[in-house]
Amino acid sequence: MIESTNGTTLSTLNQELNEGNDNTEIGGPPLTKLRTITAEEIQAYREQTKWTDNPAYQRQNHEEACDRLGIPNPEKPRMEGFMKHIFLDAHQPTGINAMVDFEEGCVKGGLCAEDCGLGKTLETVGLLLFRSNERRKKLADGEEVPEARPTLIIMPQNLIAQWLEEICKFTERFRILVYYGPSKKSANPNVYYLKGKGKAARLTRSHDIFNGEECNADTIILTSYSTWAVRHGPKVQWNWLVDKRAKERRISKKEAAAELTSEDVSYKSIDVNCPHQMYGMIHRIILDEGHQIRLQSDEIGWAINHLGATYRHILTGTPTFNGLKEYCGLMEFLQNPALQDENYLRSLGFVDADFAKPASPVFAMGGTCPLDSILIKFNPYTVADDDRRAPLKYCQEAMVKYIFNPIVSPTMAEQGSKMSQVLRKIMLRRTHSSEINGVPLRAALPAVQRLVYDCEFNAAERAFYDAAVAKTSETLFAKTASKKNVEWNTTTYRKLCLLSSWLGFKYLLDDSYKAAKLAAKRKKKMTALTILKDMRSGQKRLRVPIDQQIPVDKHTDIEADVQQILHWHCQGAPKLRKLLGILAEIVVLRQEKVLIWVSNPAQAEWLQQVSFVRCNCVVDRG
Repeated sequence: MIESTNGTTLSTLNQELNEGNDNTEIGGPPLTKLRTITAEEIQAYREQTKWTDNPAYQRQNHEEACDRLGIPNPEKPRMEGFMKHIFLDAHQPTGINAMVDFEEGCVKGGLCAEDCGLGKTLETVGLLLFRSNERRKKLADGEEVPEARPTLIIMPQNLIAQWLEEICKFTERFRILVYYGPSKKSANPNVYYLKGKGKAARLTRSHDIFNGEECNADTIILTSYSTWAVRHGPKVQWNWLVDKRAKERRISKKEAAAELTSEDVSYKSIDVNCPHQMYGMIHRIILDEGHQIRLQSDEIGWAINHLGATYRHILTGTPTFNGLKEYCGLMEFLQNPALQDENYLRSLGFVDADFAKPASPVFAMGGTCPLDSILIKFNPYTVADDDRRAPLKYCQEAMVKYIFNPIVSPTMAEQGSKMSQVLRKIMLRRTHSSEINGVPLRAALPAVQRLVYDCEFNAAERAFYDAAVAKTSETLFAKTASKKNVEWNTTTYRKLCLLSSWLGFKYLLDDSYKAAKLAAKRKKKMTALTILKDMRSGQKRLRVPIDQQIPVDKHTDIEADVQQILHWHCQGAPKLRKLLGILAEIVVLRQEKVLIWVSNPAQAEWLQQVSFVRCNCVVDRG
């Protein structure tokens, strides 16, 4: 008989989880209903995935890529700098080579839009290793190299630990600064965290990482979108300008802000005298899950678009959701900042007459910068790629005026044709059904299957749920202040989502389980037992009649009583009853990792605590 990590057998667990819940279907192996996928199902899946394939955005030059990357054996591709046990899959050298091509093109970056699981992280590390190897060779040969500056990788906060782990698993070449959260000690000599608290924890232009020493060329900064925006967004610089003016003029900050505003000092200007302004300090910036900037906020958009990095890359498996126009948000980040500079535009062959604005009702949307003036008369999509003026194809201003302007491109076919001109030069897009020299990429990937489970409340739970939902739903929609429109009440929606996970959340929602207060709960070392006690307190505080309470035995106060804690958590939680059985089989029995996605921070905290009572898994708070 197979034992779980705390000595309780899986069959005992199933029996206890099922006890008192006749409507559930948990007991009896196999819990996950895993089965062999039929050949017909595999073929149907392959045919469907071909719909998103386009050979125009894929590379087939494996041998050429290996030669360029210094890979001596294309049959077992491995680059200098990788750990000895790390080898690339057959399609990955072409991916790395494509990213190098993007950097050497007129955009100085690109869009790596490969499907999840094809190795965008490994290809990114491969790009950095190639540039590191290239730089070392030039230095050894006495050639001149650019000033040593770090690479910045920005991602959702829940991916920082994963990126750190992956980089350290692939190579020991890089020094990694984890620029997120409080300072910590690291057992890895190549990993460190920024020291200091509060404002002192912000990077400054005078930090050693920007001093030009050669080691900084092999330095990677890992941070989140929110961290970078909060510590280096426009608000930080504006506050610095206000403080500086207030001290110089010996006036209040309010008066200083008014003076700056009256002088037309822009909130989004760039002042490199500000110690936290990172313009020009980053060599390469890479955005993971970069589709998030399609409709970027002002703070995040400004913080990442105004860094003046030499190279810019976006990694995403879903470059667009709702239409081609969303590429404009991506291009705003990718495009060459020099396109806003008149001297650079003149170097492309534009003359005085090109900068003059003709009166035209079609292009009345022209702006005031030199680029807008040129685009009023010049359509870059009418010239060949080798034309000196072709770089203007790769900017969101040109896309707005000539691709997504219904007067110029009235049909989707015309828009798609012009977008293809852009994407062929800056995007790598491959799916699991794509091929590299006739070999499907899926050959290197394990089989996947999707299983859907119906989780039902028992009779008592259903009655409780229906009553709670009926009352909560009354406030799901509300009139706006003007009384003209109806708006969605996100707080109520959140309550309904949480109730669908565990009825006990009804008594935690108005207490300390909101996102803003969860940090304090974590500091107090919240446990599964703590959550039960909080629920009991909530029911008592609200004076809930006994017949309407979610039962929780008030005598369950022994932290070590794992089965009782699990039992009471499973009351009113059919999803958890099913999930715990699946986790027990996959994690304990099969010794595999599990990643659980949830939609609310409170759900994440709850599952984190309950799951760790049973087994070791990761709950994604994204």
